[in-house]
Amino acid sequence: MLSALRGHDVLVNLLRPDGSGWYRGAMESLKSVFRESGIYRCIHASSIDVYAGVKDHFIDESTNPQPLSPYETEHIEVESVIRASFPETIVLRLGAVFGRGGRNLVSLAEEMSQAPQWKIALRRSLYGTRRMHLVSVETVARTLVQLSLDQKRLGPQVVLVTDDHDPKNNFAFVQDSLAAAFHRDLPKIGATAPRSLLRLLLRMRGLPDRNIDRRFSHRKASELGLPSEAFADRLEQYAQHLAGEIGRRAE
Repeated sequence: MLSALRGHDVLVNLLRPDGSGWYRGAMESLKSVFRESGIYRCIHASSIDVYAGVKDHFIDESTNPQPLSPYETEHIEVESVIRASFPETIVLRLGAVFGRGGRNLVSLAEEMSQAPQWKIALRRSLYGTRRMHLVSVETVARTLVQLSLDQKRLGPQVVLVTDDHDPKNNFAFVQDSLAAAFHRDLPKIGATAPRSLLRLLLRMRGLPDRNIDRRFSHRKASELGLPSEAFADRLEQYAQHLAGEIGRRAE
């Protein structure tokens, strides 16, 4: 492992935890190797899920994480291990990444392909314009490339990477994009259900209800000049891709 790492300037870590603890153990065992490798910068992919227990509606890089699940806790633990392993660690807390090969939005697409109108309308009434905290895989990829090639000393830091700054990053727009891709006519919906009802249903399912009005800051990413793909275009392209994939499976 050490011989494979030596001679390089940047390490990009895209491994993800599953909450079982294996990830932290693996990174701990490699800490001395990382330190001896001579690699100066590590770009480490983490997740905005580490803010699950935070009550604030607006979250930026100064907000203290509050993980609730073993998965979220393992993310934080590994961030600490990586910071202690490299002179310059840039932690990217990613939103819900969507794109080819991923799982985000697949269940919504499958629902759009076959669910009755009433079910789609009910979900729309319940979720309305709730933010989705999505980020396209293209934005993530370009961010990783830019930070990998930037020769300036950036210093250890955390950066939120989402497309939350785009007002279209909400459930209603996602549903409309999927409906267009699947050639579904959505029923016109008036007022959405009260937020209190959504919170109650989330609590009944054992899910956190604090984040239904949450928004993540884009300021630091913008100040660093990090790329941001056109959210609506990427979403619509992915919706078309999902429609094609699901249609072929149904043949």
